[in-house]
Amino acid sequence: MRCLYSFALMMSLQFFPLPSRRLANTSYVLWTTYLAMAFLSALIFSRLLLIYLDHYVQDIRQAEVARTKSIAKKILLFVDTLLLRIPKDEEPLQSAAYSPGLLAALNFNAMPFFLLANILTGLINLSSDTTQASHLSGFLILFVYAATLTSFSEFLFKLRVKIPLRLPSFSALSTVRPKRD
Repeated sequence: MRCLYSFALMMSLQFFPLPSRRLANTSYVLWTTYLAMAFLSALIFSRLLLIYLDHYVQDIRQAEVARTKSIAKKILLFVDTLLLRIPKDEEPLQSAAYSPGLLAALNFNAMPFFLLANILTGLINLSSDTTQASHLSGFLILFVYAATLTSFSEFLFKLRVKIPLRLPSFSALSTVRPKRD
């Protein structure tokens, strides 16, 4: 699929104008979908590699337990294997062992994270002229921005503080009907 997108992107760059976000032309659409697919392909590949390596290490540990003569060493290796093994009743890809901790922290308080990100973006845009900033200052702004957001999410997740930000239910609003005279 990636090869097909690469070919389509190269052809669009030959026959159409350069990619433009404002025009949302064919080159731009193909370019953004190509980047998204390349990024997702890299994520899937790295995830599958980590799952393979995890199962490979577990198989080595089980073989080590089978070769060991001492009962105490067998027990220690068995407990160590149990602590690292995925529970049988869970699917491997849905297990917490394969879920990044930062992703769990972001999902725990998604709406407060989103609101803080918007507030910080507004503060940065109001306090500095980002179009005239140097590369170093732009990098530092992005680094502080990302560090603040991830630290906020991790802090709330570690303390198990859930900030409930919910909109009122629309079904409850629809049951209230105005009186007719």
